[in-house]
Amino acid sequence: MNDSLVPAGIGRVETPLIPPVVTPESRRDPYPLFRLLREHSPVHFDEATSSWYVSRYADVAELLLDLRLGAHDYPEWIHGLPEPDRSVIVPVEEHLARWPVFSDRPAQARLRRLLQPALTRSAVQELEPEIVETARRWAAALPEGPADLLADFARPTARWTVARLLGLPEEAGRLLEEWSDPLIDYVGHPGMDVEAALVAAPAVAALTEFVHTELLPRASTPVAVGLARATQDPGIEPEDVVAMVAQLVTGGIEPTATATCVAALRTTGRGGDPDTVETEIEEALRADPPFQIAVREAKTSFSYRGHHFTKGQRVVLLLASAGQDDSGTRDRRGCPVTGAGRGPEPHLAFSRGRHYCLGAPLARLHLRAAASALHEAEVPARIDRAAVVRGEFFGLAAYRAVPLRAR
Repeated sequence: MNDSLVPAGIGRVETPLIPPVVTPESRRDPYPLFRLLREHSPVHFDEATSSWYVSRYADVAELLLDLRLGAHDYPEWIHGLPEPDRSVIVPVEEHLARWPVFSDRPAQARLRRLLQPALTRSAVQELEPEIVETARRWAAALPEGPADLLADFARPTARWTVARLLGLPEEAGRLLEEWSDPLIDYVGHPGMDVEAALVAAPAVAALTEFVHTELLPRASTPVAVGLARATQDPGIEPEDVVAMVAQLVTGGIEPTATATCVAALRTTGRGGDPDTVETEIEEALRADPPFQIAVREAKTSFSYRGHHFTKGQRVVLLLASAGQDDSGTRDRRGCPVTGAGRGPEPHLAFSRGRHYCLGAPLARLHLRAAASALHEAEVPARIDRAAVVRGEFFGLAAYRAVPLRAR
């Protein structure tokens, strides 16, 4: 029998109409859409963006490791754009195409191998005393009157940690933040936004000059030394090194500041003991991760869950939706870092496989220090939740303001 001929309510359940994925509503709050997709179309093709969207945890976790999917290739067609759009967008896209998270080229894999020893959990642990002291200093310095958690604590501490990682003074962290913001803004816009590119292109040029004239010649930390050594590798081009720095900076400032705010907003107020803080951080990363999607491309045609992915098609893995998936027998208990005592399904905020976030150990260390400092200063209770303003991006979680009431 043709179900379309059966009157509503007789013999079948009505399937809700799935709206276009990227809309003003989903940019303000994607979670209602994610739930709709998980429940009714977990592997969904969106005509408006010509892309597949995968929303359930088990599928996202599996496809992150599937070698039939790879980084989304550089869009050669942008060279056919009319002027002046082409001269604005091409430099930004060429730069982004070299970010390891967006590339499967051998140069990016070599860079990851060079830097990984300096970013392990044991390696970044040496920075913990300084990061803890800095977080406490900024928390104690928050104004007694009205303030903003994002502008007055989350961002300054995140940029300090990134600058320290690269062996740069605190003032240089402000420059890195100035260049990072336009790149995050460009990445967070759907499609290729010319106005966003107009701001991002000068940021790429300024960062490139800074890396080659300031950062690399004065390399003093393990990460900076690794970057300097990479310039001597014939398989790595100077632009690849700049792209790695850009990814470390953009991944270390805005997303870390966002996660700091998410954790503070979700705090239960039961004190800042280490176990509680650790749980708060991991739950914040699961429930509302800064990077909400992982964009992939089908490198070969294949079928998945009864759907056919054609070679070259864009496949968007919804990391944030996966974190909200309550289906199955997921067990989120146990140590959130080591996995001891926990089920086999940790959150996917840092992705998985060859594109796993290199900076995850440092991000966790920083977030623990920040959350502990905020607890000690009794800051979460001051948040004016009704006045919080989120940015309107698809694929990125970000805040514009997280106001604090006067003490």
